[in-house]
Amino acid sequence: MGLLWWSTALIGVLTAVVYVMYRLVAPSAVRVVAGAGALRDHVLAHCPSLQSRYLPALFAWNGHLMAIIATTMHKQQRVPLRREELTLPDGGAVALDWVLYGNTDEAQHHEQDDGLDQDAATRPVVLFLHGLVGSSKVNYMQHTLDHLIRCLTKKQQQEQQDGSGAPPAASSLGQPPHHWRLVVMNARGCGGTRLRSPRGFHAGDTDDVRYVVQLLHERFPRAPLMAVSFSLGANILTKYLGEEADKSVLHAAVAVSNPWNLSQTDIHMRSTSLYRLYNRKMCGTLVDWYRSHQYAFDGLVEPKTVFDAKTIRDFDAAMVVPLYNVRSSRCPSCSLACWLTD
Repeated sequence: MGLLWWSTALIGVLTAVVYVMYRLVAPSAVRVVAGAGALRDHVLAHCPSLQSRYLPALFAWNGHLMAIIATTMHKQQRVPLRREELTLPDGGAVALDWVLYGNTDEAQHHEQDDGLDQDAATRPVVLFLHGLVGSSKVNYMQHTLDHLIRCLTKKQQQEQQDGSGAPPAASSLGQPPHHWRLVVMNARGCGGTRLRSPRGFHAGDTDDVRYVVQLLHERFPRAPLMAVSFSLGANILTKYLGEEADKSVLHAAVAVSNPWNLSQTDIHMRSTSLYRLYNRKMCGTLVDWYRSHQYAFDGLVEPKTVFDAKTIRDFDAAMVVPLYNVRSSRCPSCSLACWLTD
């Protein structure tokens, strides 16, 4: 009995010590980097979590554990999608996957603004860009779409229950939120699309995003157009915004896990054994992508060099340099960093 009591007490003390240390090392607050102004004030007012203390789950207290849990333990969502294959000016293709609501096609991706009533014409459009060799089907994209649908639906329900008994007010962007058009752009050769031309994608190539953004704007010129991007897609989107500057037709953009500076990211990805493992894994997905589309690159790249690649840097040298006539996808002009200004 005494041994059991002391063992229980020791476990309790150790648990308390671990918890206290966890609370001490956890970030005291989310760091918000933004210049003073109306936009900053608006974001902080509508995102109170940015001003509160962030405490990760005890079993996932760092980014490595979060990544493992997110990729292996998350329930796979199945957001219904309708595919539109879009032919690009050079003959290549990307796939646009439009979110379907319920049993009907609320996306209406084929409609032109001229044929829509005022309500339909002003429904917001949100374009999603995936990360390295991702697609609309990857876990983080499916969960993001599902979460956004839930949030928009909840907002509409709150508007319907405003206590007045009146119909819900239109959202600040012009339409009941559950009627937003959500669309994922699958990059060339991703998401099951066949590569039609000897051109894929890389971190500095913004042509396809530019074309899709302009196309959506032309289809729905009265609708607010926004974009949400992840990882490689985040670098491409923000680089596009830097290139377009005030000419961009996007009303808002979100970049998640943006590498910012690809040269520094490359150094970091070779700095420790764990990051080298990540590097090798990501390179493997790129090599698999090439293997699926090898027919498109006959005579343009050396297959053995591609298959022998062990790091993203190796794949870069084997594919990106000869195909795109750039020094590297890690060169400064491909990174968002070169477009940041004071």
